[in-house]
Amino acid sequence: MTTSNWNTTRLGEVLVLGSGETKPADTQALPDGSRTIPVYGGNGISGFTAASFIDRTTLVIGRVGEYCGSVHLVSPPAWITDNALFVKKWNGNHSVEYFGYLLDHLNLSRLRNKGGQPLISQKPIYALEVQLPSHDEQVAIATRLATWDRGIRQLSGLIVARLRFKQGLMQQLLTGRRRFPQFKDEWKQLRVGDIAHEVSERNGHGAAVPVLSCTKHDGLVDSLKYFGKQVFSDDTSNYKIVRRQDFAYATNHIEEGSIGLLTESDAGLVSPMYTVFRTNDEVLPEFLYRLFKTETYRQIFASFTSASVNRRGSLRWRQFATIPLSLPNLAEQKRIDDALASLDKEIALLRKQQDALKQQKKGLMQKLLTGQVRVKVR
Repeated sequence: MTTSNWNTTRLGEVLVLGSGETKPADTQALPDGSRTIPVYGGNGISGFTAASFIDRTTLVIGRVGEYCGSVHLVSPPAWITDNALFVKKWNGNHSVEYFGYLLDHLNLSRLRNKGGQPLISQKPIYALEVQLPSHDEQVAIATRLATWDRGIRQLSGLIVARLRFKQGLMQQLLTGRRRFPQFKDEWKQLRVGDIAHEVSERNGHGAAVPVLSCTKHDGLVDSLKYFGKQVFSDDTSNYKIVRRQDFAYATNHIEEGSIGLLTESDAGLVSPMYTVFRTNDEVLPEFLYRLFKTETYRQIFASFTSASVNRRGSLRWRQFATIPLSLPNLAEQKRIDDALASLDKEIALLRKQQDALKQQKKGLMQKLLTGQVRVKVR
């Protein structure tokens, strides 16, 4: 459908694309004062350099790899690598911000080559047919959409700030450096084996429960849902059963922080290569899980793995049980967990609001970029 007063054309008639250049040899991860110019690849900023070849705002398109077809708005000065394309010339008067939204809406990733390493060339991009409003309407549309982007960025900033606050609070509360005033008792110095024991219940009866995998950041997850495919054996008769409030960790990858607590279901299965353990009534499992997911304990797991007698990169229960713990009484554990859980809910709400804004922006883009809804031009 042609929109009144909009010009139907192909992208090749509107813009000229160029390829970036090899990443500079002096590129580093963070700016050091002498190297402050961002280096852009297909996934945004990949480092900083001292040189630049972009002198005006442009669009960068991921050309190869996982982020093939992604679109980024780039302001000068900047360096663009050879795994990206960029708009080096416009034919006519156009809003670069508007085209940033338009190219994102066109989903350029669908133009990738079939088979082999993902790659996108200039030709299929040039062949795309689009309907373009006047320059003034392009600017008006981009301005409207930018308002939504500002809201999304503000929520992103709030989420990052709350995550940092939570991280700092965890370090203080979980180590006893900061305490609630009603608690005065000394924390007990224990070892994991004092408050937990290993369990090795097998799935000999073929229980119809989900197979779980343990991830670094998310703990125990439904394997099929998480990976989108089956990565476990068809025969699960020798798999271990994990009950609600049980812990499980990847015996061969615990140094990465791969430990989980089952709270979302009554039971699940894990590979026989996992270690499963259960706590006694001296510890709140949720408190212990938060403690084990800290960077401090990831480092402890790594050091115990390195010192393991089998030296095969695994940490079995016998060694794991000797890991030291400093624990408050149950009431203080519960108070600490409640405080951190309240922060978790706040962060989850912010993320939900951000997702809602992104969905609303997506719907608005569909209407504005196709002319279904027109924006008044002053």
